[in-house]
Amino acid sequence: MTRERFDGRVNETIGAQLGLGFLPPSQIPYFFGLFALFMPYIYFHLLEGLLLFLLVYATWWVLTGNEPTRLFEQLYVPRRWLSQNLAVEVDRAGVPVPEQKRQRVVRMKVSGKPKTYHYIEPEYHLLTHGEVRLETRTAGYYLLRRGMQLMFIFAWEVGGKDPSMTSEQAFGILNAINDGLQAIPNGVDLKIYQDISSGSQEYLRQQANLIRNGNIDRLSTELVKSRAHRAREMDANGELQNNRIFVYAKYRVPLGAQYAVTRNWFEEFLFRLQPVIGAMTPGVEVSAQKWDAVIRYAFRYCYERVDSVLSSGFGLKLQTLGAQAMYERDYADLHESPAYAVPHLLITDEERTYPVINSGIHVRSALFEPEAGLYTTPIPGRSVLKFPSRTRRQYAGFVELGRVKGYPKESGSISRGAMRFLWRVLAAEQRPVHNCRVICELTKDRSGLDVHSADRIISNSIKREALAAKRQTVDVIAMRRRESAIEARDQLEEN
Repeated sequence: MTRERFDGRVNETIGAQLGLGFLPPSQIPYFFGLFALFMPYIYFHLLEGLLLFLLVYATWWVLTGNEPTRLFEQLYVPRRWLSQNLAVEVDRAGVPVPEQKRQRVVRMKVSGKPKTYHYIEPEYHLLTHGEVRLETRTAGYYLLRRGMQLMFIFAWEVGGKDPSMTSEQAFGILNAINDGLQAIPNGVDLKIYQDISSGSQEYLRQQANLIRNGNIDRLSTELVKSRAHRAREMDANGELQNNRIFVYAKYRVPLGAQYAVTRNWFEEFLFRLQPVIGAMTPGVEVSAQKWDAVIRYAFRYCYERVDSVLSSGFGLKLQTLGAQAMYERDYADLHESPAYAVPHLLITDEERTYPVINSGIHVRSALFEPEAGLYTTPIPGRSVLKFPSRTRRQYAGFVELGRVKGYPKESGSISRGAMRFLWRVLAAEQRPVHNCRVICELTKDRSGLDVHSADRIISNSIKREALAAKRQTVDVIAMRRRESAIEARDQLEEN
């Protein structure tokens, strides 16, 4: 991974968009749309119609440029959000669910002006946290429901790889990771969250423990204090970076005949509008036994298999997150103060599945509870989010690394150029970026590894042919292997 030959050859058309002559791809729909509107006038008045069409389209192009969507973004007014303060209820199957409220918006006067606020809880599908405690193992999860589909999300915190490795070691790790991805169960999606922050608290705590618990002399004590002083200086300049890497595995379970009685569209419609009717209809709700069965199945099928792949296949040091750790991680994104106990969760042990209620507020509302008299619901802008309750009044922006062809090449590789661009932004010498989160999705793709294997076969075959030529003979096997490898590599590059 650290040398250009491990990148493989990149298909440069990936991410590219085809234009039409002088028209950029983003302007093509608007060009033909305006032309269709002017067609009747052009049909009867050819010259005047064409001139009028060109004038209108030229004005449109000047206003919007190559990105017409930005004009519509400026006309869009982002919604304002409030927390609805939903209570938690336990259904007949013993599953914590949010209180059902029909009201989605509220109108109030702010500084004498009427404004509309939308409740933020209906935008999320989180039912409850959960925790499986089986065979001396504890694993927390999010339980979400969207329509007739359940989603279980398990989480791990992992340790990264040592950067001081050879190219062969890096390629071996990459090959093992890609082979491990082949063993991921069907229907399971993996996402990696890398939290990058700047701070010296953890480092200073370690140095303090050395002085407090270690039997060290006066000179060593002064050296530890010097390192702590230097850490504070680096923290002030944003040079001391902390990295935490989390892996999330999402598994979807359709509610069908195996785990629940499927509602038809009319029953689902009545259940959403009048929850009391749905609750009183026999055979509609998921029973406690079926909830227990599907939770255990998700634990065996998703958690245990992904945990095995991450530890043995990827060779990573793992720490499974429990329900409390998952809740604290989400709570810390919006609050400065530490989180209390998780409001409610489902616990599955060796015998049964049962709810534990620690608070009367549902987790959707608990995550947005006010702090120090200020709302914690983010304030959306057209390009950023503002967190009003944070003491430093932080903002969040979003950058998507799309359109691979738009990045400059690095050693002839576009994919390497995209990663180099990201690294230069995050690790800039003057003002490095910290307090950010890098999110990527792991998918199965052996094309780069196969191209690399073909290149190695070609290289070895050429060496064998050269040795045979010195002996004034011909290595037919090496020649055929080289031709086959070249043909296979060409097909990979075409695809």
